[in-house]
Amino acid sequence: MFEDLKYSLRHNRKSVVKRVTAWMIFSAIILVFVFWGLNKQNQGVATGGAALTVNDTIVSLFDFNEAMDRARRDPRSEQLLSLGGDMGRQILQGQVRDQLVEMALLTQAAEHERVMTSDAEVRDILMAVPTFQQDGKFSPVLYHNFLDSSRKTASEIEDEIRRDQSIRRMVGLFNDSLKPLKIEDDKMKALKSLKANIDFASIQPDTLVQPSSISAEAKKAYVANAANENALKDYYNSPKHKTEFSAPEQVKVRHILIRAKEGDAEAEKAALGKIQDIAKRAKTEDFAKLAKEYSEDPGSKASGGLIDFFMRGKMVPQFEQAAFSQPVGKVGEPVKTSYGYHLIEVLDKKAASERKLEEAKEEIAGILLAKDQSESQMKDLESKMKADDVAGVNKFVADHKLKWEETGAFSINAASIPKVGATDSEAIMRAAFSLSPSKPLPSSLIPDGLKMLIVKYLPVQSAAPAKPGKGDKKINLAGSDANDDLDPGGEMAASRRAQEPLRLWMQGLRSSAKITSNAQVFSKGSTPFQPSSDD
Repeated sequence: MFEDLKYSLRHNRKSVVKRVTAWMIFSAIILVFVFWGLNKQNQGVATGGAALTVNDTIVSLFDFNEAMDRARRDPRSEQLLSLGGDMGRQILQGQVRDQLVEMALLTQAAEHERVMTSDAEVRDILMAVPTFQQDGKFSPVLYHNFLDSSRKTASEIEDEIRRDQSIRRMVGLFNDSLKPLKIEDDKMKALKSLKANIDFASIQPDTLVQPSSISAEAKKAYVANAANENALKDYYNSPKHKTEFSAPEQVKVRHILIRAKEGDAEAEKAALGKIQDIAKRAKTEDFAKLAKEYSEDPGSKASGGLIDFFMRGKMVPQFEQAAFSQPVGKVGEPVKTSYGYHLIEVLDKKAASERKLEEAKEEIAGILLAKDQSESQMKDLESKMKADDVAGVNKFVADHKLKWEETGAFSINAASIPKVGATDSEAIMRAAFSLSPSKPLPSSLIPDGLKMLIVKYLPVQSAAPAKPGKGDKKINLAGSDANDDLDPGGEMAASRRAQEPLRLWMQGLRSSAKITSNAQVFSKGSTPFQPSSDD
């Protein structure tokens, strides 16, 4: 079985190299559960009864409680236990149960595959445990003290070490089967040495041609053509464009502001007195001059208090109400707002209006013609790109006053392309590394949000290497990353790749296993298994 699995992993890597961030690496589990006991059938009673059974393996109550104690002492469990009530305990209990089940299944698989640990290996491991050493040497006294305090026999400890090492070897088999081959390493190194350099220019397709560039004659001709009537009507009646041909009521005013802190009775009284004095003078004097002299509004003081046409909803309610209700040419009574006191002179008003279709036809014609010309020119551009017509593309860029910008040399495993900052760097990366002197243009434009990018080949040797931006990092390629130079044997890469197939294999073991929990041990709602049930 396991040989078949290793063969499939070797020959079907693409299906097993997806990263699963939620998966806990088994080596971490192993470290947590070193010296935790798993007993064969009928041995659980000797250690206080069974907490759960996994096929023919019993996890005793003693060992489950010991595992829970270790989990509670783990600083990572503090947040769970701080939830209060039984919730944190139940979640932690479920996690410990899940991990004990996985340990039992791994142990059973190791036995089935005859993955063994020799007596000599057990001895070497025991003698290397720091807890059992004194002055750098193994101390039988410390070892026996540990046995006494843990209430375990030497045989039990040795069996647990054998089981632990067997599980490590099982995990190691996955890693070994997915270790990068030499040919793969060579290809990855060759890929990393590849560099590209491109020119790029950004286009806004919908506004490539502006309506203002359409001549009056072209607009009139478009309107005169009866075939365009429906297009004009559809644009005019579209809810999306309706506001383009209507205008709300608007008012134009001058004002003088005397500031007062809201709620400060003395300041408000002084401001009111001052604005009232100015109001008396405004009956006979020039309002704009008074505003330049006395107004405390820095935004309008220099212009004589002028506020150009505005619609409702743009000013504070008290100011707005006075401005829209006062007649043109009149100076109203002082108005109090949160800023202080205002004196307002209404200069002009515009009633709400809506242009009829006939009045808007030429404007609409300009918009539709500009849109048609933009689409036509974009199609023409893509035709030139497919034909590798560099001169034609350069002329397009110049005619539309676009700007070529050179990225500088960048590698195939760069996280982003210098200066581009595109939303789809992968698409541009593919295009950049597909270009060559004989194929200097991609066959199509590259989407970049609401924009499109034109990309053109440049030789790498003419470009200085681009400086990486702040926070730039290398991206993974087939499980490789920038730290692979620190992983010459491929162990790290193999471990990353093994996570998903290992998870799937364990999932298969669990689905075919008979797992039963002691209902008196596991509270209802423990996760991820339901108590007293077969998984």
